[in-house]
Amino acid sequence: MRFASRLAWLVLAASIAGCSSAADQSRSSKASNPPVTTAASSQTITVQKLILVDKDGKERAELGVVPGGAGLALTDANGKARGAFVVTDDGSPGLTLYDADGVARATIQVSNNGESGVSLYDDTGIHRLSAIVNANGAAGVVFYDKTGKQIAAAPVISHRPSQKPSKPSSK
Repeated sequence: MRFASRLAWLVLAASIAGCSSAADQSRSSKASNPPVTTAASSQTITVQKLILVDKDGKERAELGVVPGGAGLALTDANGKARGAFVVTDDGSPGLTLYDADGVARATIQVSNNGESGVSLYDDTGIHRLSAIVNANGAAGVVFYDKTGKQIAAAPVISHRPSQKPSKPSSK
């Protein structure tokens, strides 16, 4: 499983000189490695991507910095994407939660223009509901039908949903 192929915001990252053999050993070894003790202030590791594996060497989390932003992706024990937290270069954070099939079901966004919102999606990834607070503090709820077409809003506000979150590809 490769997060970089599953989530668009996590792409190719630089190799870590001097750490690759330790990472390879960690991934191929089924036994736990003895802990390494270092003084917290004596070492700094600088990387563009950090992959965390479980005791069996399965990738479970990836922290990365790519053009456009930085993020953290988390998977379940079966390798399915379950959560992603991203902060774009302009500072806008977003959280996406996926169901057991890897379909995005909920997002939370905060934009630099003062808007914030929560969106919910059905089991096929179609946008079904948004709760929005705009920069002026006005709040609204928008409902969508099974095709993603807006069918009701309370109060009526002008809102265009962002594209539905992309479903992670399985590679």
